[in-house]
Amino acid sequence: MVLFSCCLFQSSPYPSSWNKAIKKQVLEENHERAILTFNHMQATGVSADSFTYPVLLKAIGALSLRDTGFALHGHIIKTGFSGDAFVQTALLGMYSSFRCIGHACKVFEQMTVKDVVAWNSMLSASVSHGEIDDAAILFDLMPSKDLLSYNVMISGYASIGSVTCARNVFDESPVRDVVSWNSMILACGNAGDIREARKLFEEMPERSVITWNTMLVAYLNNELPEDAVALFEKMKISNVKPDYLTLTHVVSACAHKWREMMNDAGIAKSAGCSVIEIQGRTCKFLAGDNSKMD
Repeated sequence: MVLFSCCLFQSSPYPSSWNKAIKKQVLEENHERAILTFNHMQATGVSADSFTYPVLLKAIGALSLRDTGFALHGHIIKTGFSGDAFVQTALLGMYSSFRCIGHACKVFEQMTVKDVVAWNSMLSASVSHGEIDDAAILFDLMPSKDLLSYNVMISGYASIGSVTCARNVFDESPVRDVVSWNSMILACGNAGDIREARKLFEEMPERSVITWNTMLVAYLNNELPEDAVALFEKMKISNVKPDYLTLTHVVSACAHKWREMMNDAGIAKSAGCSVIEIQGRTCKFLAGDNSKMD
């Protein structure tokens, strides 16, 4: 049945059939296949339209194929679709994923219609590029904002440990989701304000595994391994299932705790050694031994 469906759209002279196949492949995160389908579409003489390019640009951005993205942008200009609002927004998203802030700015400036999706893409590009001040200017200029707009700015301020600015945006946000709260906890943790981070954690209406991991990292970064272990014990009796990152953080906390106990007790770790056979001889090398073998 699948083979029959593939044969049907591959013999179709209409781009809509191809677009459905490409979109389905991108939704399934089969980005390489989506690009191959587009190439086959071109080879059969079917022209792409304004619905083809946005999906294809998303696939290219997901794979970080910069050269392919630049080439497709040139192709879009030649085929006359560079002024299409949906294509422009997709181009902006692709360049944002590439962290090509200059190219993203050019596309943004050329856009005749800038909706909240376009503004958010530009905002995300600035934050991911570390241009938090530029992102703040864009944020203030936005004619309308949605939840993503606020979350991007909170995350941006969190990345540089600017708790006050992050808190201002957090308080201004008309609605909040788990991402908003997680970003604020991260901001407080990065700034060393562990008490405020835990306060936010306890105030959250719901917590995801990312929330617990963020709080664990906050404790570890502020050298509080015992609190991290205690938090993990609390997590075990909650309805949130730990992931591999959780276990990594807990192992790190336990190791840190054991190192502290050894130092307090004056216990020194014995030197490790490696046994290697060299030219028929068995040689032992101790850690920290700088002597050379004869």
